[in-house]
Formats: sequence, C-alpha cells, structure tokens
Amino acid sequence: MGRIGTVQGSERVTDLSDSAEQTSELAVLRPVLDGLPVPAIVVEASSGQHGVLHANPEFSRVFGLDGWPADATLREMLPPERTTVLDGPPLEEVLETITRTGETVTTRVQHDVPPGAAGALRTRWTVHLQPLGTGDTAWGILGVLVDRSGQLFAGARASESTALQDLAAGLTATKPVEQVYEDAVRGAVLAAGGQRGAILLSEGGASFRVAAATPDGVLNGPITVEELASPLWQACLGRRRIAWSVDDETADGPGDAVDTTPLPFAGEPGWEQLLIVGLRLHGRWQGVIVVGEPRMATFDAEALERLELVATLSSTAVDNARLVDQFQRLEEMLTAAVMTSAALVECTEPQDVQRRLLDGLVGDMGLAGAALWVPGSDGEPGLQLAASAGLPSEVHELIAHLPDSSMAGKLAHGAVSGRLRQAATAAATSSWPGHEVRLVHVPEPAPGILGVYVDRPVPDLVDGVLATLAHALAAAVHQATLHERARTVVDSLQRELRPRGVVLPQQVDVGHVYRSATAGVDVGGDFIDWFVTERDEIGVACGDVSGKGVEAASLTAMAVYSLRAFGMRGTSAAMLLQLLNGSVVDQTPPERFMTLAYAKFDPATWEFQLALAGQPPPAVVSAGGARLVDAPPDPPVGIDTDTSFDQTELQLGPGEALVLYTDGVTEARGADGALFGSARLIETLSGLASGDAWTAQQVADGVWAAIQEWTDGGTTDDCALVVLRRCE
Repeated sequence: MGRIGTVQGSERVTDLSDSAEQTSELAVLRPVLDGLPVPAIVVEASSGQHGVLHANPEFSRVFGLDGWPADATLREMLPPERTTVLDGPPLEEVLETITRTGETVTTRVQHDVPPGAAGALRTRWTVHLQPLGTGDTAWGILGVLVDRSGQLFAGARASESTALQDLAAGLTATKPVEQVYEDAVRGAVLAAGGQRGAILLSEGGASFRVAAATPDGVLNGPITVEELASPLWQACLGRRRIAWSVDDETADGPGDAVDTTPLPFAGEPGWEQLLIVGLRLHGRWQGVIVVGEPRMATFDAEALERLELVATLSSTAVDNARLVDQFQRLEEMLTAAVMTSAALVECTEPQDVQRRLLDGLVGDMGLAGAALWVPGSDGEPGLQLAASAGLPSEVHELIAHLPDSSMAGKLAHGAVSGRLRQAATAAATSSWPGHEVRLVHVPEPAPGILGVYVDRPVPDLVDGVLATLAHALAAAVHQATLHERARTVVDSLQRELRPRGVVLPQQVDVGHVYRSATAGVDVGGDFIDWFVTERDEIGVACGDVSGKGVEAASLTAMAVYSLRAFGMRGTSAAMLLQLLNGSVVDQTPPERFMTLAYAKFDPATWEFQLALAGQPPPAVVSAGGARLVDAPPDPPVGIDTDTSFDQTELQLGPGEALVLYTDGVTEARGADGALFGSARLIETLSGLASGDAWTAQQVADGVWAAIQEWTDGGTTDDCALVVLRRCE
C-alpha cells in the first residue's frame, strides 16, 4: 500500500531515506494516514520532482495505484492531461508555491480515473495541501482529498459521489414536483449503489402510492401497510432507517432490528436486499425512498448514509417545488376567486348564487369538486346536500352521515367559529386516496358548510380564500333573497301601475312598449299610464324617474298614483306638472327627480293640452310622414319648488297619432356608440305609417324592433313608448 522510495532527479539521485527528520515524521504519519477514510498522499518537496513517498489505502483504491513502481512521481500517477486544478494554476505550480512559501493551500481538483480503477470516469475533490518539515524548508507535502459533496460520508465510491453531486446540482433547478421525484429516485439508486428504486408517499390511512420508480423498480398499485409500528411506517416517520436482506434481517442503528419484512414486495426478485430511509417533507406529506438490488454483492457500509443524504436533499427540493407550485396555483386561484365573488353579486336567485359559486370553484379555480351541505330540516340529524359540482357520491354519503357532534356537524350548525384556522384544517377529511375534502363554515342567512374536493395539494392559504368565498356566498344569498322579496313587491306594483280596466272610446287606439333594463325586474325607472278623467277626458303620461331597478320603481309608484290623483280631477297639463313637482320635491331626496310628458285631450274633438318636464318632444304621425311637436322643454319635476311649466295645444286629425316616449328610445346606442336619435325615430315612424292600414300597437312594436336592431339587442336603459291614434 504505502511506499517509500527514491526519486530519480535530472542530475543526481537523492536517497530520501537518509533524512532522519523525514523518516521520523513519515513513521508517525503512516499509520494515521492509513486509517483515514479519505484519500491521502505524501510527496517529496525538496527536488521538485514530487516523488510519491506514501499513499494511503483509500488513495490507492480510488486512483488505481496497484502496480505502480515504488519510485513513481506525482506527475506519473496523476498526469496533467487527466488531473485539472479547477480554481487555480496547474497542480505542480501549486506544489512549488507551497514549497517556496510554506503556506497551506486548499484547492479543487478534477480527475479522470483510468480504466480499471474503483471509481467513476470522473471525480472532483477538494484537496487540502500542507507542507511538512521544520523551519523554512519543507521536505514533503501532505495532500488530503475530501469528496466535493462534503464530509458527511467517507470512502464513498466515486460514481456514487458523482451521483450525489449531480443530484444536488439538479435539484436546485426549478421543476415540477413529479420531475423532482423522478430525479430523486434515479439519484438515490446511483448514490446508494443499487439498480432499482422507488419513492413511496403516504396517502393517509394505511396506503402508500408510488410517486416515482426506476424502470426496473416499477410497482403495481398502492401499497398497504396497516401497522403503524411496522418498519416502513417507522422509517416514514423518521424513527429508523433500514438495511434489510432476505438472508439476514438486520437494520442500521441501535434498536433497529427488523424481524419482519419491511415491505409487501420485500424478498421478490430484485428486492432481496433493501435500503429504506424516510423523506422528511413539510406538512402532512410523508414518504420513504427504497433502493434495492446492489450493483455489487452487497451494499457497502456507507450506502445508507448516502441514501439518507439523498433523502435530505430530495425533501428540501420537493418542499421548494411544492412551494413554487402552490404559490403559482394560489395566484391563479386568487384571481379566479375574485372573479367568482364578483359574479355572485350579479345573481338574483339564491339557487343561482349557490350554482355560480360551485361552478367557479370547479371551473375557474380548478378544484376537483365542490358542494354545499345544510343542517337537516325539522331537527333531523346529519347534513343535507344543497348543491354539488364534481363531487363523487361516496363523498356525499360520507359527509351527510357525519354526526352533529363531528367537526363538520359543528361547522354546519355554527357551533365552531369560522376563524378556527378558517375552520378548514380541523375539518379536513382525507379518506379518499390521493384526494382531500376541505370544509368551511357558511354563516347566516345560509348556514351550512362549503366543501371542496381537491386531487392535488393546494396551499394552506386557500383555506382563507374558501372562508372568504363562504362569507361572499352568505352575503350574495342575502342580497338575492332581498332582491327576490323586492321583486315580489315590484310585481305587485307592476300589476297596480300598468293601465288596466280603462275603457276608452272606440275611436281611440292605444299601443305601447315598456322594457326595463334591470335584469329580473319588469318595472324600472320609466313609466306609462292613461286614464279617463271625471270630465270624460283622457290623460296620458310617459315619464322617466332617475335611477333604475327597485329603487326607481318606488318613485315610479309615487309618480303614477300622484298623476292619477291630480289628473282625475281634469287638471290642466301645466297645472298637473306644477302639483306633481311640489309633491316630488317634498317627498324625495334632492338627488331624485323625474322627466315627464303629460297630454290631456277630449276624444270628441281630439284637442290636446301638452306639457313637457325635461322630456323629449312627442311626434305626430300621419300617412304623409312624421314630425316632432314644437313644444318648450321645461326642467324635470323635482328639481326646484319654484319651477313653472308651459303648456302647448294641438289637435290630431283622423288617422293621425301622437307618440310619447322616454329618452331610452332616442339615446339607445349602437355598437359604434352612435345614438338612435330623433331623426332616426322620425324616419322609422314615417316608414311604419306609410301603409294603408296600421294600428297604434304596430307602430309601437315597430319602433322597439328598430331599437333592438340598432343596439343588437343590447339596450342599457329603460324604454317606454305610448302611441295614441285617432281612428278614421
């Protein structure tokens, strides 16, 4: 093994054994170096040839020194073409510097191992070089080589060391978790000196799934190990590491004797010898790395140490990959959650709110399933399924049969606060392999639980997102319920406000169109009405109150009732607007007002009184065409108590019609933003009245059809139109 010899110089031969100091120190160093688990070498420094004075057994094994002559030099043993200093000048220059300065140097060396050596084709080392000798003159240099991957193990075969180096470098790159598992299992097999391997992950319960495996290590289906005291579970929990052989059931470490096979497939072809270490992953996820079928007859003594280092590197890489994946998924889910929450506000039915939320959780947020459960009705125990999307029936049944005393039951009944870690972690159920159900409390007025079914890990921060969506659901259900009640009231208003039961003279033909721009509400801010006064005159109104929806409908109701109250007495058109103006100013907030066109006429003479309050001028239609009435536009009703209103008088001839309308008609916008406008209205009316026979309703419907065509069905304002035609 170790050798002491002579170095042939260019001019003389120096007998190195003549140096008493050198001989004495070598005698002391030799047994120390031979006991080191790392390669070590001593070369002479006095002649500059760097003859090899001693190489310990580990150096000879790794660098293949058997058969080298006793007088070999370092250049011959580690020729420059195969040995490279990675961060400095050539090795011989480094040695000359040490000889000259007496300083200790640490550098990194890459060496291509010759054929037949025990290592891989290429190894990298950290080399500590220290001068030997007293005074200013060094007679030798001691070199100690440490594997580049660190000193956690010693004497590792170079191929296994390189595998660890490559694995450590590869795992630092950002990649999906699945790819990390595949890289880890390949690195584990190489580092431990095996030929097959697998990574098994706990799925909850007693099953493990195969997360990754080498081609020779493929295993079928999940692996079930019932006993938590089993060696596999003990390794999974980090309590032991296992080196097992079918011929000699033993384990590494004190108290780790294995008297049973650690895995169901242990002992099968290729798995007669096993190394098993735990993966210490963050959170609920745990697993093991299993390596089998050593490349040599058995695994070497340090194989388990190297495999544990692989497990440590892999666990960190998996946690990092999961963190990156979860942050990316969290960002996507937050964006989808905001969109889903915003969509809930648009729903007008409680059932629509529930359906939109579940569709958003599954379709937008990418969860495998979602459902809502509510407490049993009439005091029945358990939970009832209210709505579901993508949830398997077995999950429905399991949740539904949970008792009221369970965490899910307490959540549904509000017995557990939704702030208990958002009430999701405590209620998580992991009874389905590879899947998980997370539950959060839904507060009043829709008490129950929201459950999401996930088929891959989601960030814990998602619990907070789900809790927020549960509150958004409750708020949207409350809003939809109020909307539903308000719509019921509005429907009643609609029946009351629409002209009905008014018997008009035979010569009076009335047509109308009314459309509310508010979804689900038939009565909005526009209104129309006609009635017969106490003097047998006919009053007709077409108006527009500020705002839309239910709030506008309430002012509409006041306007219509006031109109009828004032108009029934036969009040003149201008005076009616004056009286209505005072009522609106006194009974509504300053920001509320209305525009109105009111006409009163005698059906015997068809002489009209017309007054306008902020309303566009009516149109007169005849067979010869249509024109706008020249009437002064006074301010809207409700702006100022002192407002006065003018009155215009006109008369319709036989076959003519008066058209009253709101600004929703003329201000309807096309796709390019252009207004429908008064000119287009006159053109439309002229075309509709050009035929021989036309009715008031045909004119009203024709105007609405033209508006729909202009806006492509996308009107955004209430529209009202009344046509009064004098029959011939």
